[in-house]
Amino acid sequence: MRRIAIALACAAAVLSAAAIIVPFAVSEDSIKGAAVRMVVAMTGRVPIIAGHASLTLVPSPSVTIEDVTIPGLPDSPPLLTAAAMEGRLSLFSLLTGNLDISSLSLERPHLTLIGRKDGARSWRFNEGVLAKAAAGQKDIGLPVGSVRFLDGIIAYSDARTQRSLTLNVHDGAVNWPSLGGALSASAECEWRGQSVDFSVSVNDAAALIAGGGSEMRGKATSDLLQISLSGNLTADGHLDGQLALTSASLRNALRWGGLRLAEGGNIGVVKLQSPISVDASGVTLSASQLELDGNEVEGAMRLQVDGPRPKLSATLAAETLDITPYAAEFRLADDAPRRWRSDPIDLDILSVVDLDLRVSSAETIIDKARLGRTAAALAMQDGRLELSLGEAAAYGGTLKGRLTMRAAAGQKARVETQMSIDNVDLGKALGDFFGFHRFEGIGSGTIDAGAAGDTVAQLSKTLKGRADFTVENGSLVGVDLADLMQRVARRPLSASLESHGGRTSFEKGSVHFAIFDGLATTSNMHLDNGGLQVSLEGTAGVPARSLDLSGLASWQTQAAATPILLPFHVSGDWEEPVVAPDTETLIRRSGATAPLFKEGARAFSGTTGAAVQGDMPAVIRPIDSP
Repeated sequence: MRRIAIALACAAAVLSAAAIIVPFAVSEDSIKGAAVRMVVAMTGRVPIIAGHASLTLVPSPSVTIEDVTIPGLPDSPPLLTAAAMEGRLSLFSLLTGNLDISSLSLERPHLTLIGRKDGARSWRFNEGVLAKAAAGQKDIGLPVGSVRFLDGIIAYSDARTQRSLTLNVHDGAVNWPSLGGALSASAECEWRGQSVDFSVSVNDAAALIAGGGSEMRGKATSDLLQISLSGNLTADGHLDGQLALTSASLRNALRWGGLRLAEGGNIGVVKLQSPISVDASGVTLSASQLELDGNEVEGAMRLQVDGPRPKLSATLAAETLDITPYAAEFRLADDAPRRWRSDPIDLDILSVVDLDLRVSSAETIIDKARLGRTAAALAMQDGRLELSLGEAAAYGGTLKGRLTMRAAAGQKARVETQMSIDNVDLGKALGDFFGFHRFEGIGSGTIDAGAAGDTVAQLSKTLKGRADFTVENGSLVGVDLADLMQRVARRPLSASLESHGGRTSFEKGSVHFAIFDGLATTSNMHLDNGGLQVSLEGTAGVPARSLDLSGLASWQTQAAATPILLPFHVSGDWEEPVVAPDTETLIRRSGATAPLFKEGARAFSGTTGAAVQGDMPAVIRPIDSP
């Protein structure tokens, strides 16, 4: 036991002496020479060492070389610069007089990967192990098996594709023990203010370098986005494999990626799985399973990146599609008080990305509204947006429509819309979409209009076009004209002051509106229920959401020889219109006041003129008449 202790003490003494003596015995030029040989053997390029070099044995044999530069392409920045390069040595190689570096650690490195228009690449080599590997040789050893990056930068730029990328690498490592073996790399990075953890493994890196392909796996994880990729990667950057992606906010992830999107609550939680194909022009997802904001859709997508701006094309299908979160961003009016939005229309997205999106669903939900089978398309290109509703089953009928929006630089947004409805339950539709509950019936018709402005309020003031509708089996909710006319016949003056409600039913109705500068004018609105005939004319103000209509109701009863005629006004706002008899006519109908008026006064009301039943003619005039 004593002999063992003595032997160990002697060995420790020898090692201690070696730790003191060897660093002085190995010259600085020898250390630099070993570093140069290692870099030349790997890349064929002669490094420039501007700093000092030293050797240490404790805690393990290593050399440190300061201020190292590996040249890049002629007339271009260096491929690599490092404040210091530390190389690990094996004790055996040191004792045999060789300074063979087995692994490297680079402090504050800057790796610059440059691709020129002529096809030259800063990471392609004419000599060295990497050049031999590119020529297909695999039976040669690697001068160094692992490289570590500490507090460095990786900068990539390609003059052909105009793409560039800069990563701040806090701590990264590449391990490649043998040329014919697998390569693995991992890094803790920062990109655009977000921390990202990368990892990748390549089964046959030498085959990639030689222009072939290899199976690979990769993963990137950040607070905003998690992506995993696997498949076959080729030397020209083509990948066929599988993609899995998740994010708590796809909107924020896209903004982080450089897409200029406004803040918002939608385009949020996303899960995506799909076969993927990546090439120089973009990414194809051939059979995607996508969950976005609670919607589950399937289909194919293609993201092209070889044009002036990215273009996303997609054909997607869903059983149930809830677009309420997206429709909220396109709401036209504020809720309280009810008025058109005055905030600027944001059209920046039209100049950022192109879209060709086609979506179909068995059911589509928009807030309270539910549509049946729906097919729609959204296209954005060259500053123009077009939303097309091919056909949607809704409220017992069908909806079709198209909306286009475009804005040239320095000009106001121009919006055009064409919409048609066929056999739609208007009472339910108007209530669900606009909160309007004063009109019922089965309606068909068209709207064709356009406007220009920077806000919805401005658009309402410049609206021009036309609207035509027909309605069957409908009713006006909130007024019973037949009941009111009976009361008018009995007590004209008091009837005008009584509250009234109920509904006025009709079998057929029609209306035509001509719209100019936000004012919709009609002289041809009719409601027909056999014994009850109603005609209206006047205006609906779009900017103020107001009504100013004059009407004449004609009611023929079996007991009366002549019809009862009632002129009335419709005024107020769209949500709560007021229907009231024409006060002046009621006064003339009163037996107590009739003598105050001249006998034989003529009745007139434009296209709806008629004489009121009784001994005294009625005077019917529009609301705005003096």
